[in-house]
Amino acid sequence: MILGRVRKLMGDRDGALEAYLVAVEIFRGTGNRDYEGIALNDIGTLYRDQGRYREAEIYHKQALRISRELTDRDVEGSALHSLGMLYFDQGRYDEALEVYQQSLTIQRELGNRAEEA
Repeated sequence: MILGRVRKLMGDRDGALEAYLVAVEIFRGTGNRDYEGIALNDIGTLYRDQGRYREAEIYHKQALRISRELTDRDVEGSALHSLGMLYFDQGRYDEALEVYQQSLTIQRELGNRAEEA
């Protein structure tokens, strides 16, 4: 997963996607659902950055579903924030506001002041 982030920072989006997809398969194979959700959210962000909004939404919603199944509030807050950014970029402001509010509530519950800001 870190390899995907480094490749993304280097501008190698294809390499980043490949690394993220490998990470997802490894996490699925080992039953590590927390990291699977994080990697799926990262894939969604990569697609959003490319303007591939449909794909981005699919991956962000998968990450959100997993985080809710696991009651992982940290990943849930991140996935909601990512969805908010996606909706905002598309001009879907009402939906963006709704998920941003949900994310904000979670960040406050967690005491995560940086993310709350």
